[in-house]
Amino acid sequence: MSFSLEVKEDILSHTFKEKQVSAFLNAYIKYNANFSITNKGLSIQMSSNSNKVIRSIYEHLKTIFKGDIDIRIIQHQKLKKNKVFELILSGEIQKFLTEQNIYDFDNGDKVIRIPSEWTKKESIHRSYVAGLFVACGSVNSPTTTNYHLELQFNEEDSATYAMELLKNFPFKLIVRKNKYVIYMKKSTLISDFLRYIDATTSMMNYEATRIDRDFQNSLNRTINLDVSNQKKTNKAAEYQIELINKLMSSEKFRDMSKKIKALCKIRLSNPDSSFSELEYLMRVEGISITKAGISNLFKIMQREVNDN
Repeated sequence: MSFSLEVKEDILSHTFKEKQVSAFLNAYIKYNANFSITNKGLSIQMSSNSNKVIRSIYEHLKTIFKGDIDIRIIQHQKLKKNKVFELILSGEIQKFLTEQNIYDFDNGDKVIRIPSEWTKKESIHRSYVAGLFVACGSVNSPTTTNYHLELQFNEEDSATYAMELLKNFPFKLIVRKNKYVIYMKKSTLISDFLRYIDATTSMMNYEATRIDRDFQNSLNRTINLDVSNQKKTNKAAEYQIELINKLMSSEKFRDMSKKIKALCKIRLSNPDSSFSELEYLMRVEGISITKAGISNLFKIMQREVNDN
């Protein structure tokens, strides 16, 4: 099951009150349904890849729709696709769509804007937005490298109005394959959106997976940095040991300071040590010095070797 479908089933496990059901179905029918003329007159078809989603929609529809509701299962054998579950509504369709403020038959178009009282009451507003997501939304799994949540519409007016309803979320609008898509990519805001549409379980799973993923990525970056730093340390140490051997084989070594001689001895005995570790080992020998001081001693050695 995709994460998007998981979220949609999570939303529909929520208990809706009567007005919330109307708001949810208003959005779902507007942006999922297809209309057609049959021998029974006008009918509505809605579909989903989830039996749970269709069954839940069916139960909610029975509370407000007085016509016939049929469920149909479609299996595409040749393409080996998942089953598609359909709801077909017939009888009193025009009355239902008009009463529910879904379709304006005088103008021949869906009613995009919702009643003002729905926008003022948060529980109703959230139910409408939840219906939008179940109808035309999707969200990437947090296990992927690309955090992404979107709502897809056929009409630009629907997309811009959805952005107006969701002004507290920084959605952006693009046109993709003749569809109007509003989307956002910030993971924390996606979590907030899932919480807003009452996909609580999915939101917690999303956050847990995201945090685990981000922690693992951070750990990998730290490990890679440590490996890189160790490689640099080893390369520098190889050069320093070569420098020390050249200096010790020359007569100049006898005239070197106590600090340089001590550093040469310690570096040869500890070829993998960092400057911080060399600093500590020098202090153990009773020589107070900093990492900058150690670097300076190696520069002195380099000059002496180059002067030969």
